[in-house]
Amino acid sequence: SVTIGSKVTSLKPSELRNDKLMSVQVPWQTPIAIEENVFSEFTYQSGKLLIPGGTKAKYATATGWKNFFTVETWSLLVTLKASAHGTISTPYGSASNGNTIQFNQPKDEPIVYTLTADEGYKLSALTDNGTAVSPLPQLGVAQSRAINSSEESITLSATFAPVSYSISYDLAGGALPSGKTNPTSYNIETATFTLNNPTRDHYDFTGWTGTGLTAPTKTVTIAKGSTGNRSYKATWTEKTYTVTISGAGVTASNYSPKYGENVTITIAEDPDRTLVKLLINGNDRTSQVVNGQYVIHNVSGNITVEATFRSTKEFITMEGDYATFSCSQDLDFTGSDLRAYIASGFNKSTNQVLLTHVTDVPAGTGIFLVGTPGETYKIPYSTTSSIYMNFFQANLQKSTVSATTGSYSNYTFGVQGGDPGFYPISGSTTLLAQTAYLQLPSSFVTAGVKVSVVFEDDIIDGIEEFRMDDDTDAIIYDLAGRRLNKTQRGINIVGGRKIVVK
Repeated sequence: SVTIGSKVTSLKPSELRNDKLMSVQVPWQTPIAIEENVFSEFTYQSGKLLIPGGTKAKYATATGWKNFFTVETWSLLVTLKASAHGTISTPYGSASNGNTIQFNQPKDEPIVYTLTADEGYKLSALTDNGTAVSPLPQLGVAQSRAINSSEESITLSATFAPVSYSISYDLAGGALPSGKTNPTSYNIETATFTLNNPTRDHYDFTGWTGTGLTAPTKTVTIAKGSTGNRSYKATWTEKTYTVTISGAGVTASNYSPKYGENVTITIAEDPDRTLVKLLINGNDRTSQVVNGQYVIHNVSGNITVEATFRSTKEFITMEGDYATFSCSQDLDFTGSDLRAYIASGFNKSTNQVLLTHVTDVPAGTGIFLVGTPGETYKIPYSTTSSIYMNFFQANLQKSTVSATTGSYSNYTFGVQGGDPGFYPISGSTTLLAQTAYLQLPSSFVTAGVKVSVVFEDDIIDGIEEFRMDDDTDAIIYDLAGRRLNKTQRGINIVGGRKIVVK
């Protein structure tokens, strides 16, 4: 017998024509070319040709080789195929990641093979000469496949597929938005997606906790190539709403309430003002204010509080010792250190206007004030029925006043050269709101001459004294401006003149 090595590339008759040659073993998967007479007729007829497994068809038609009457295989042709992401291996060779390998092994040995898969992949199918193997072998464990004596070749083909990992969710009371879903499984090849976040009434979503997360995370993306089962849970915080307040002195018990909490709105007591209207989110709740408080029950959204007040006092700041003033509301100067005067009379001979102290000042009355510079006085609003004979004219709105009005001359208060008094208007002048000016009959005054003031409080004598018979046609007032039916003991104003009745 002769065994020819794989490095041999040609054969000559003189070498192998021998009638005693009974066995020829060759290694080639594809027969090399030889002549018809390389072997003797005895060898062709009585001997046998031993060829690699799976090559009978090739040797049966090859020149020289086809002359052997007896042909047997000395080995088994093994073909291994593996798809991407896996390997099938034997002691004689292995195939992986879409490759195919062929080799010969002795027929008297079983095929021992092991299957392995990349991370994230599994064995999905295995065929043995085209027949599916079931159940599938366990990865990483050596498998033994016995050889049938009649078999010349075996093909083992392994297919690997991505593992399907599970994803579980606990929405913790929330729900995914309408039409939105999150996957319940994924694999390593198609894993790139971002989870849809849930919503929950009256709660804010703070993020997911779970696999691979060290803190609640609002955006969770499972990237391609990720492996392993995953579990996530939604976390929530109760919604916090905002209380916004307009109106000084109005406070809330909680400016950031949570859903369902109560908020108490408190209006601070202030003797200088009264509440006119309380709006909560645009709804009038004024009538429901009790002891300066209104309670908002079961908060379910942001709250806007608007408080409107009406002052109970007029705030008057003196810039100097003296000022003129007027107000659109009745004022009560009783007990105030700020003294108010009306122009109750005029002395033509001395060009002096008589200022009379009053405490009850009707709305729209021009007055003269005496106070402390820089001091702010709070004068209560009141209700009065008083009417005064008064030479002061109120100027409630900013306006322009000319030198004369009809048969009257107009004067404004000022200090010129340290000399305070009322000075005639030249042409016209603009007066600020809530001031007053002096208006005297033009026939009584000397044009262009300052009018001095004299305070009735300071007069000790000099008021004309005379007795007057009761005259039902006379118009008589007391110093408070009240209309009298007849003169009374003391100072009276009769026909615009001040008289004393003893």
